[in-house]
Amino acid sequence: MGLEEIRARMEKQLEMLNSNKESFTGEINGIEESTAGEVFGEKAKNPNREVIQLSIKVKETSDEFVETFTLPAGIGTWRNKKFKLAQFVNKYGKLPEPGMIVTVVLNDEGFYRVAV
Repeated sequence: MGLEEIRARMEKQLEMLNSNKESFTGEINGIEESTAGEVFGEKAKNPNREVIQLSIKVKETSDEFVETFTLPAGIGTWRNKKFKLAQFVNKYGKLPEPGMIVTVVLNDEGFYRVAV
C-alpha cells in the first residue's frame, strides 16, 4: 500500500469519525474455525473450546477486523442471553456466512464490533 492510499484511508476514517455516525455496514469476507487457545493464548478460559472467526470489511472505510464467536457447548447454550452467536442469529435470522451484510459499531475503546 502506497503513501497516497494510506493517507486517503486515514482521511476517510477521520471523516467517518467526525460524522458522529452510530453504525456502519460490514460484509463478512470469510469464516475460519479455531480454538479459544489458538485465538486468546494463555488468557483463554477453556483453550479447547471451538470458536469461529469472522473476517469483516467495513464498507464505508475499507477497514477490516475479525470478530470471534464461541461455538455452543450444547443446546442449552443457545438460551444463554450472553451467548454472542445466539444474539447474532436472533438479530440477523441465520448463522453467519460469507457475503452476509451486518451492522458494525465502534465500542467505547474504538474497536469495531458486529452489532448483536
